[in-house]
Formats: sequence, structure tokens, C-alpha cells
Amino acid sequence: MKAIKARKIYTYGEKYIENGIILEENGKIIEIGTDIELPGDIEILDYSDKVIMPGLIDGHTHVGVWGDGESGGGFDGNEMSRVIAGDVHIIDSINIRQKSFQTALEGGVTCVQILPGSSNAIGGTACVSKTHGASLESMIINKDSGLKGATGENVKRRHGQLNNHGTVTRMGVASKIRQYFTDSKNYMEKVELATEKGETFKKELLYEAGVKVLKREMPFRVHAQQVSKY
Repeated sequence: MKAIKARKIYTYGEKYIENGIILEENGKIIEIGTDIELPGDIEILDYSDKVIMPGLIDGHTHVGVWGDGESGGGFDGNEMSRVIAGDVHIIDSINIRQKSFQTALEGGVTCVQILPGSSNAIGGTACVSKTHGASLESMIINKDSGLKGATGENVKRRHGQLNNHGTVTRMGVASKIRQYFTDSKNYMEKVELATEKGETFKKELLYEAGVKVLKREMPFRVHAQQVSKY
């Protein structure tokens, strides 16, 4: 058990405690206040000249997949080979040793959602993670926090204009997204029918994430972009 003293302790919103104490046991906060009776043998961390606040949460990041400090070899956020990449998962790209994790933690960010980049109309599954830990497995809070999608310039440029294997207009990108969810719905119905009949079916990883979205088991998170001139 530890007692942490601070000049100011923020709890939530604009509320704070002056000259407060945080009582911690096994890494968990069990009490916050000013008049806390402390055992004689408790470890006391005196930060009476400091301010303590809850860790920040960043809901849209590419921490650990953007090659920070690793040059081009560490840029693993976008699956450039195809416009629709519903079968990929950002967890397989995350490197917890990348400097971005350390930078986030130093800035007070203790929880992040890590998403694929915005170069694909359907870019893969995201996750929520802590920014500190010995292994990615121990840091993960939500393994499947959403399916990443994107509209606008990135998809048009990367797949249509540069690589010539995608679509070159915004309406073309939207059609790719509609087709993906139509195919996911057809796959879902086929699986449900086979399950009812006790028959086997071939699992198609490309559509598994789409099915989770259709069943509202995870959200569809869309990066939206449009060039504007004023």
C-alpha cells in the first residue's frame, strides 16, 4: 500500500482536491481525500509541490505502427496492396518498442485507440491499448474496438491515382464500402443458414469484421476527408 501526497489532485471535470492524498494498493486507487488515516508503516510518496491528474485517453492514434525512429521499415499502418482490407488487424503491426508509446506516456496519455491508416476504404480492425507494459498482450484493453474505413483523398490518391488498382473518385470509394457490407451481409446469412442446418462452411476472414459491424458487436469508424479551397 502507498500514500501519494500532492498539492492538487484532479478527479474528473473541473473538480480537484487541494493538498490531497491518494491511497493505492496493488496498483489500484482505493481512496482519495484530505483526511485519510494512514498506517504507520505505509510508504509515502511526497509530491506536495506537484499536480496529479487522471491519465488522458486518445481515441484516434497510430501509435506503434508509424515507424517512429525506425525509418520506412516500421511504417505498417496501411495495407497498400488492395482497397478493401477487412481481414487485417492492427494488432499484427503494433511494435510497443516504438518511441511513440514513450512519447504518449510522457505527455500523460495512458490509453489509446490504435487504428489502421486512412489509405483503404476498408482498412482493418482497430484496438484499444494502454501505453505502458511489458507485452502487447498485457496492454490490450479492447482487442476489437472498431473497423476502420476511409473516404476522400487518401483512398483516391493511394489506390486510384498512384497505383491504378482502385477508384479515383469519392463516389467510387463509397461504392467500394457499400459493396463490402453487401458482401459481408451475404456471407453472414450463408453462415447463419449453414449453422442452422448443422452444415460446415468456409470461413472468409475478409468479411468476419464486416459481420461484427452488422451485428453491432463493434462500430465502423470512418476517416472522412475533403479538399476545400477558400
